[in-house]
Amino acid sequence: GILDRQGQVYRSVWDAIDRGVLLDVGHGRGAFSWAVARAAMRQDIWPHTISSDLHQYNIQGPVFDLATTVSKLLHLGMPLLEAIRRVTATPAQVLGMAGRIGTLQPGAEADIALLELAEGDFALTDITGAVEQAGQLLIPRGVYRAGKPYTGPTTQYTDHNPPWYHGRFRYPPVQPPHFGHTHP
Repeated sequence: GILDRQGQVYRSVWDAIDRGVLLDVGHGRGAFSWAVARAAMRQDIWPHTISSDLHQYNIQGPVFDLATTVSKLLHLGMPLLEAIRRVTATPAQVLGMAGRIGTLQPGAEADIALLELAEGDFALTDITGAVEQAGQLLIPRGVYRAGKPYTGPTTQYTDHNPPWYHGRFRYPPVQPPHFGHTHP
């Protein structure tokens, strides 16, 4: 984790950032809790990039998809344009691919996710099972790959709450001591 027992960001984290180390959310099953995220953000530690660490053990919760992970950062107060930059242009720059991906500039690869910013009451869950009600949710509505509509398997929601938000699925809390939690 990045916090000490008093909820303060470790000096080593600040030193790493000063040396150019970039922080990523990497939600996964063990790296995102509301409490840790809020404590870090109160101390002006925000992720430089946002990723989902999506895999078979978290696709049904608590991660679900990258759009839901971004929605959690919006809920915590990150402005929409900053959040979009942190899943597009900034990762492209980190990968040495600026101008080719993560942009809508002419000549870029034109990999595009169409997202709806839905307004409502959305339950968002962290890795501990804590649920918070968010007023906005990014919902994937379409994908373009290399400028062409992607027609493979997708997730299309039929309402503003994907099925897992209706209480039909309760994700069991994961309590690894070294990811997403303050130190014991």
